[in-house]
Amino acid sequence: MDAKSTPPPLWIAAEARGPDWTFWAMSGDNAKMQAQARLEHGADDPGFAAAYLPLCDVLGAPSDIPLIVSGLEQGLPSPVPTRPGGCKAVVPSMDASTGSGPDRGELLAVPGLSQTAPAALMRYEGARISGFLSLNPSWDGVICLPGATTHWALVSADEVISFQSFLTTSMVSAALARAGLPPDGWSPQALADSAADTISKPELTAARLAEAVAGHTLNAADTQDTAGKIWGALIGAELAAARPYWLGQNLALIGAQNHAAPYATALKAQGLSVTIADADRMSLAGLTRAWRQLSD
Repeated sequence: MDAKSTPPPLWIAAEARGPDWTFWAMSGDNAKMQAQARLEHGADDPGFAAAYLPLCDVLGAPSDIPLIVSGLEQGLPSPVPTRPGGCKAVVPSMDASTGSGPDRGELLAVPGLSQTAPAALMRYEGARISGFLSLNPSWDGVICLPGATTHWALVSADEVISFQSFLTTSMVSAALARAGLPPDGWSPQALADSAADTISKPELTAARLAEAVAGHTLNAADTQDTAGKIWGALIGAELAAARPYWLGQNLALIGAQNHAAPYATALKAQGLSVTIADADRMSLAGLTRAWRQLSD
C-alpha cells in the first residue's frame, strides 16, 4: 500500500489474544459490527473465512479489504523505548496444496513491544496502550495491563520507556484449581486485606497461598473469602515487586473485567487513584490510530 495514499474507507480491525480473536467491521473510524472467534491457527485457521467474510458482507465490501491486527505472532515487536502503534505488512501464508494464499485482503500487523533487560514481550497490549494515548494526549504515567500476562508500562511523551511483566493471573488460576474453586467470584475485603499483607511481607506469599487452600479444605472457609485471599496474596506480591512503577505515578488500568477488577480493588485499597479504561475501546482506538497512520 502506498504510504502516502488516503487510508481505505472500508477495513477490518482485529485483536488476537492467542486463539481468541475480536473483529470489528470498520467504515472509516466507525465500527459497524463486532464479532468473536476462536482461531487456533490464527489468520491461517480453516475457520478464518467464516469469521471474516460476514464482516465484509456487513460493509458491502469484497474480501480483499485491508485487515489490521494486533497480537499476531508474525509481527516483529518494536523494542522499547518506542512510540506504540503503526502497522507493518505481513506476508500471507501459502497453501502448500494449491499454492494460493488465504481469501482476505492485505494483512497489516500492529507490532507488539519487546524489552531486552529484563526480558519482556507484549503483543496485543501494544495497541491498547496506543489507543489509550490517542484518547489521552500528553498523558504521562504507568499503564497496568492485566491479562494472562500482566504488564506495567512506563509512559512518557507518548512513548513506552520500559515495562515489567508478571504471570500473576496464571498463578491465581492454578491456585484456585488447587483449592477446587471456580475461576470467578472473590471477596473484595478478603482480597484487599490479603494484598496489604503480602505487599508488606512478599516473602510469605507461598505460605499465604497454602494457608488459604488449607483453610478452605479443613475449615470449610467461605469460597469467595478463600478466592479473595488467593487473588490478594498474588497481586500483593506483584505490587511489592512493581512498586517502582506505581508509587507516585499517574495510574491507568486496561484489561478485561475478570482480570482488571481484582487489580482495581487492590490498588484502591492502597489509596491509589486509578483511571480504568475499557479494554475493547482501547484496542479499537489503537487499531484505528494505526489505520489513520497509513496515510502518514
